[in-house]
Amino acid sequence: MLRVWSLSVKVKGHIRQLIPVVILWVLWEARNKAKQASEPYSFQRICSRVSNLLITISKATMTKAEYWTGESFLVSQLGVSVLVPKAKQIRLHSWDKPQEGQPKLNIDVAYKDGRAGYGGIIRNS
Repeated sequence: MLRVWSLSVKVKGHIRQLIPVVILWVLWEARNKAKQASEPYSFQRICSRVSNLLITISKATMTKAEYWTGESFLVSQLGVSVLVPKAKQIRLHSWDKPQEGQPKLNIDVAYKDGRAGYGGIIRNS
């Protein structure tokens, strides 16, 4: 069931993949407190603890906005603030032919995940 649940989303790290783990953790924690400290637990206490952990995770910014995609109901119920990443800026560039008899050097650079690459080409008219 956990595998089916985790496969219900395509984004790795989605909150829906984390919820079963949080629930199991809280149940394990409550069971141990009941056995070791004779502390009774209830459905309301379990739900409250799960909610508090999810809120704590969101406040610690351990989750990205994409991890909450499609979970607007959960976000509103928990009252969590999801940090929405800044929109990427798109810059349009046009290429102009070089003047007759003049060479033109075009270069491009790309950087992603700590890796960079570059290339260039020299053209005439």
